[in-house]
Amino acid sequence: MRKYSLIAAVAITLSLGLASISSAQTTSTHHKKIFGYQDAETGVFHPAASVEPDVTVPPHAGTIEVVITTTLKTAVPTGGHVYCGTSIIASSETVNLSTDAFSLSDWEEESYALATVTGSTATCTVTTPYSWNLPTAAPPTTTNSISGSYTVAIVPSTTTTVSEYTVFDRSSSAPIPGLTAIPATSTTPTKYTVSATI
Repeated sequence: MRKYSLIAAVAITLSLGLASISSAQTTSTHHKKIFGYQDAETGVFHPAASVEPDVTVPPHAGTIEVVITTTLKTAVPTGGHVYCGTSIIASSETVNLSTDAFSLSDWEEESYALATVTGSTATCTVTTPYSWNLPTAAPPTTTNSISGSYTVAIVPSTTTTVSEYTVFDRSSSAPIPGLTAIPATSTTPTKYTVSATI
């Protein structure tokens, strides 16, 4: 009997010792493996070349909505329309401070809509969805900016499509008020309002 009791006591002691060893191993720090080769003649270790993954910045995406309310001082011809358009430009400039070399990237968005005319007022909503791969701003080396303008015009009745070469009966253009900073990425439209007269 005593022989079996002694063996049980030793087994318990060993199991407790193993538990503490196991616990110590889980908290130890493991070193990161570095792949490479050791030069047999010099004994110098040469790490293998590794390809760094591209750092992808998610696109800056959202929608800019410009509501343009126009007071009509010029008569819209029968069958004619009031046209609204926006042009939005996002820019990113990167400067190398040691060489003064710089690079500039632009993204330009243009959108159009026809206004609803009620009496002497024309109202239109111009919606511009965008997705720009702007780098992260880090002044003074990388700066991002935005600018935008709108155009309101009376389109003659003989015009069925609008292009940059369209001759308007009357038009007005100006910067979009308040559009001074790149909007945050959002699924909710960033809204601006414009009051114009033509």
